[in-house]
Amino acid sequence: MERIIRVTGTGRMAVTPDQIQVDIRAEGRYQDYEETVEHSAKHTGILREAVRAAGLDPKDLKTTLFKVDTDYEHYEDEHGHWCERFCGYIYYHNMSITIPRDNEILSRILYQLANCSVKTEFSFRHTVSDPKAAKNELLARAIADSREKAEIIAREARLTLGEIQSVDYSWQQMQIYSEPITMLGAGLAEKRFLSSDSMDIDIEAADINIEDTVTIVWAVG
Repeated sequence: MERIIRVTGTGRMAVTPDQIQVDIRAEGRYQDYEETVEHSAKHTGILREAVRAAGLDPKDLKTTLFKVDTDYEHYEDEHGHWCERFCGYIYYHNMSITIPRDNEILSRILYQLANCSVKTEFSFRHTVSDPKAAKNELLARAIADSREKAEIIAREARLTLGEIQSVDYSWQQMQIYSEPITMLGAGLAEKRFLSSDSMDIDIEAADINIEDTVTIVWAVG
């Protein structure tokens, strides 16, 4: 019977972010479907102009979700029965734009979003431009950790560590983000900001801690 040991290695590292992703959510309720779609397009145009006013390319503002749903409200009739009635339509439009890790650029775009006429909710989070490189380094560390643990086990158990028999690893796209910071638009900026074209933001992003594992089966003699 072949003797084996199964060892799970863990890779850990801290990644310094070099980008900021700004996520924007706009929505609006209207009675008619055509009116809803028309206003969604108008609002998108206003948001693109806000991006342009911040000194960025409006083409970099990408849609991540768009949908139009029917809108109902629930009410209790005179007999105490709960009913629902049609109120119109509601559109949801989620967009994002990625900018360099630069507080000045972030301040400008947040100011423009906060002071444009479209009611929005927006947030930002720090990320990295090359997540694949971080993923590869993390995997290498996990493999090295598995080997180190296997060598310790073999030595202490007076065994000889042999060749790798199998590797159990699920390669998945790694999303490297900090926790989002959420803000509300449409008048968020206080009066003290109105004489400028940006907010006074001083944020020093912390490194992002990431972790991954790999399980390796080793032959031992």
